Amino acid sequence: MMDHETVGQAEVRQQLEAQLAPGEQLLAYTRGQIPGVLGARTFLLGLTRDRLILLPQKREKAGTQIHTVWRENILNLRWSPLWARFKIGLDQTTLEFAPRGGYWKRHAKQLVELFGKLPDPSQGSIGHMTQRRLAQARDFNSLGLYSLAQSELRKLESAYSSESRPEIETLSRQLADRRFALRAAAGFLLGNAGLTVLLAGLASVGTGPMDGSQLCSFAFSALIVSYIAMSLWRGRIREGQSWAIIVAVLGVLFAASAYTADGSLLDLIMQLAFSASMLLVLIGQPKRARTLAAIALYTAGFVGPFLLALLAGVVGIPLS
Repeated sequence: MMDHETVGQAEVRQQLEAQLAPGEQLLAYTRGQIPGVLGARTFLLGLTRDRLILLPQKREKAGTQIHTVWRENILNLRWSPLWARFKIGLDQTTLEFAPRGGYWKRHAKQLVELFGKLPDPSQGSIGHMTQRRLAQARDFNSLGLYSLAQSELRKLESAYSSESRPEIETLSRQLADRRFALRAAAGFLLGNAGLTVLLAGLASVGTGPMDGSQLCSFAFSALIVSYIAMSLWRGRIREGQSWAIIVAVLGVLFAASAYTADGSLLDLIMQLAFSASMLLVLIGQPKRARTLAAIALYTAGFVGPFLLALLAGVVGIPLS
């Protein structure tokens, strides 16, 4: 540990030491943020021989839910002097950790250097490793690393102690509910993009083809939405969830603005149904019943009015 700690720095160390198991030693620690599209989350981060501890912090107070990444799941830690942050290399993804302030940057750099010098992590009995993997899968799920949580679950299902079976089944249901919710959100996005393409095609029949700038803007938007949808479909929550929420919120703002300008109530209703459906499946811990409710809302409030408007246009019935 570094000497000459301030009171606040000593409090960070003590909060992490309070999370240690009997006989476990805190080797290095720092404080910083994991960046995200909707804002960074602040964590206290500690290194022991066997794991990285991530303790959420809000308004200078440590949270109650501790996260662990066991060293056997960490491919590497790499310090980036240009950006003064380090990357936690995991299978299929990377977590970026950005310390704030010179003191915490020095601590972070020391943590990365010490990590590379540590001996191999200790191994325990089958029962001990089962509990470790269970905890790791839960932590990955809480951190938004859904695909890694699925990977840990597959390891558990191939080798587990019988007394852990109920916990494994509970976790499996939670991950299945999250997968169902993410794929529903992906379907909502792709459905929205598909209907928009159809509307643009129908409009061009009457007004002629779009000019180059309109076509490029339209194609770019469709590609972005498709990328977000595919990220959600594949379970890449960190890449897709925040952007999908932004799409849902901005859509409501644009639809409300359009309603104020030209009174397009149908567009506003459809957008509200789409955005509410997205938020239902993306915010909080997903439940199958809530996802089914979101699908029903999307079908009744978005797809239904679109088909009604399309039918009215075909038969020549005006919709106000």
